[in-house]
Amino acid sequence: GKDGYVCTEAGFGSDMGGEKFFNIKSYYSGLKADCAVVVCTVRALKLHSGEAPKVVAGQALAKEYTTENPELVRKGCANLVAHIENITKHGVNVVVAINRFATDADSEHEVIKEVAKANGAFDCVVAEHHAKGGAGAKSLGKAVMAACQAGTSDFKLLYDAKAEPIKGKISKIVTEVYGGNEVKYSPKAEEMIAKYEKDPAIRSLPICMSKTQYSLSDDPAKLGAPKGFA
Repeated sequence: GKDGYVCTEAGFGSDMGGEKFFNIKSYYSGLKADCAVVVCTVRALKLHSGEAPKVVAGQALAKEYTTENPELVRKGCANLVAHIENITKHGVNVVVAINRFATDADSEHEVIKEVAKANGAFDCVVAEHHAKGGAGAKSLGKAVMAACQAGTSDFKLLYDAKAEPIKGKISKIVTEVYGGNEVKYSPKAEEMIAKYEKDPAIRSLPICMSKTQYSLSDDPAKLGAPKGFA
């Protein structure tokens, strides 16, 4: 009903699924999100610190991922902050959900909560639905409801799809969402963009870009919150 809540999965990351949800799906549907949930784990943030061993599929996790180390988590929170900022620059309230693992320490969760709230998150809660089912998601559900009911979200698009040129739209995604400082085009890309700019129907479309999901940049090896790349 009109007083209920509709939840949907935007896709992987604020830089990928989130950006497309806001600037393509919301653009065409007219639907505006009241809240976005950013999911994180202690283990992922330790990886994004750049100081933990690489995770290799099929191999046991290094001890850094399963032993208490709040400072390693804090260093990795640069990645979380970037995702929070990507959501809030669209004017949407952010709730951070920490998916708890059995090896997590409360001190590590406290660091995440501290950093998230200090950098614009509406709330940050621990989610335990994997272990406890629906009961483990009550705190998350209540936080999302509170964020929606707060009435403080003011959705805005990243760019004006109809008014801005293709390169302008691409540049905004790269510099304001990914963290880069410029865009370099291959000769073939330059040729195609020049062609599309001459067609008003194509020129006015929002941009749908693909890149690695392992980094905010286009390089999967760049962890954390890389800046200044091309």
